[in-house]
Amino acid sequence: MFWRFVYNFGLYVNFCTVTNCPALKVGRLVKTSPNNCVTSLMKISAKCSFSCPQGYQLQGPSFKQCGPKGQWTDSGKLVSCKGELKITVVTEKTAYTVLVLFILFANIIRV
Repeated sequence: MFWRFVYNFGLYVNFCTVTNCPALKVGRLVKTSPNNCVTSLMKISAKCSFSCPQGYQLQGPSFKQCGPKGQWTDSGKLVSCKGELKITVVTEKTAYTVLVLFILFANIIRV
């Protein structure tokens, strides 16, 4: 919260400006706690934690916190879930298992 004093017609007037952090952008499979971290403005000092579904590994920070100037900690770091997808290719004589690594980022890959 920032305070500003303005001299107006011989009087000092108080103005209070409330600063919030914007809704976070995270990868498609990332779970946030609390849930509204990705849908709403968050108050100063709010903390948002991240996790991934079973079988996926978190890429990026495990949490971000809203700072006093309305910016998230680690604001330049993406948060995503990395997983493994196994594809089996069957031919007449043998079967092959191909391991594909992928990273899901918001709006890049849609599964």
